[in-house]
Amino acid sequence: MEQRNNTEFEMFLKTIGLNVKKVRHQIGMTQSGVAKMAGIATISLGKIERGEYGTKLQTLFDIARVLNVSPAELLSDEQTLILSKEKLSLLLCEEKNI
Repeated sequence: MEQRNNTEFEMFLKTIGLNVKKVRHQIGMTQSGVAKMAGIATISLGKIERGEYGTKLQTLFDIARVLNVSPAELLSDEQTLILSKEKLSLLLCEEKNI
């Protein structure tokens, strides 16, 4: 049971990260720009976007404010972007260059 809960939590973190990254790309902001405005380190935002880091709710609210979306939009699996192959390869290339 604990393994299932960990997997679900990891998927939840990935969903949040994908949603943050999706919205950030849609509005044309950089990780450093969002991080600075949200009052966190750029490296922390990168970890959030990759689903490697579970952040405090206050930080999630701050990120949502900067991105001009509701926190619920960042939490919802329905908001997760379905990427085309082209967009996915661009994001993967960007990830390698970070």
